[in-house]
Amino acid sequence: MRRMRPSFFSTRSGMSGQQANWWLGLGWVLAISAALVVALLSFAIVYETNSPARSVSVPMPSYAAAEGNLAFQTYSARLASDAGTRVSPLEISLARQAYRKDPLAVPALGIVALSMTDEAETDRRRLLLQKAGELSRRSALVGYELIKDAALRRDDVAFFQWLSRSIKTNSKARATYLATLAEATSRDGAVAALVPIVGPAPSWSEAYWRAIVNRPSSLANGARLRIAVTKRPWNLDRVMVTDQQLIQQLVSAGEFDLAQQLVGALRPVPSKSETANLLGEASLARQPDLPPFDWDLTSLGYMGAVVEPETESLAISAIGGARGVAAKRLIYVEPGDYTFGWTLSRTGEALANALSVEVECAESEARAAKPYTVRLIDGTQSVQLMVASGSCRWYWFSIRADISDGSAGFDARLRGLSLARNHT
Repeated sequence: MRRMRPSFFSTRSGMSGQQANWWLGLGWVLAISAALVVALLSFAIVYETNSPARSVSVPMPSYAAAEGNLAFQTYSARLASDAGTRVSPLEISLARQAYRKDPLAVPALGIVALSMTDEAETDRRRLLLQKAGELSRRSALVGYELIKDAALRRDDVAFFQWLSRSIKTNSKARATYLATLAEATSRDGAVAALVPIVGPAPSWSEAYWRAIVNRPSSLANGARLRIAVTKRPWNLDRVMVTDQQLIQQLVSAGEFDLAQQLVGALRPVPSKSETANLLGEASLARQPDLPPFDWDLTSLGYMGAVVEPETESLAISAIGGARGVAAKRLIYVEPGDYTFGWTLSRTGEALANALSVEVECAESEARAAKPYTVRLIDGTQSVQLMVASGSCRWYWFSIRADISDGSAGFDARLRGLSLARNHT
């Protein structure tokens, strides 16, 4: 057995907190309003105004009083082209007539509430809107106003509750609502407010997770939320495609610790023996489903790698001229002395330097450290590695191929991959 001991790595001012929070809150509300008003009101309200007889096919309420219906339609038509328009005196009069005839007429109740623009009437306006929302889940206008009101009050619980309800009941504006929900997930306090909403796995949850993966600002809170709903009483620990994408995006963003926590929530706690081996005792006994914390395998025309659980091996095939990473994974390594061991067998042309392992810091702020390379020799081998103290803790462990153009290539199998700390 060959033993070596190389060195591994030597490797806005002047603004008060209250003012800042106010501006952050205002910016959030403006962003939400801009996203919702165009897609929601322009379709749902104008559609109902132009086609009231067909409005029952769109998630909007039915109206018992003609006056309330007329007030709603005229106000909606103006609102679709002017988001700052106010309820007119005639519309207020019509809505109040309808309300007196039928206190359960949601359009009339909504118009009466929206006519209350004085600051002294804020609480009454909010109460009437909430009552209208309780009477009907399908009023696009009432739902929009309730969402906006919760945003203005920075009430995350109410905001997410009303928003999630609108996602369920307004199919035509669902994409806009989902985009808003995913964007708002980045806010402080969003995780706690969203757990009881996302935990029951609503019908729109798959689309929501897809939206999270595509929003860098929401990745961290999205991961925290995903971790939270793997626990009781939700137990949503089945690995989804979006989990794999979320982990990949977190790693790309440098959120290694959070990505590892998500992997731990989706997978049973490893045994002590698996923990001792940084490459994982069971990593070759199952198909990788959470790369790069599992093996991230290359599949190209000139080179490919697969995990073969039946033989607990990593099979690599390459043709002449193949160069690059065949398989890699992300590992956490503390400073200290380590033993790296492997067993390699090959068929085809035996090339002394065709396969190697490269270990390189994955953290952008510590990448100045020079990568360390181990040439993989046939048979059962091991080398001693020393990880020097430094700022880097997360490393890419890559198996690379480098075959000359004139070579015939080969098939190789790696077993017994182990990187374990030496105990003195």
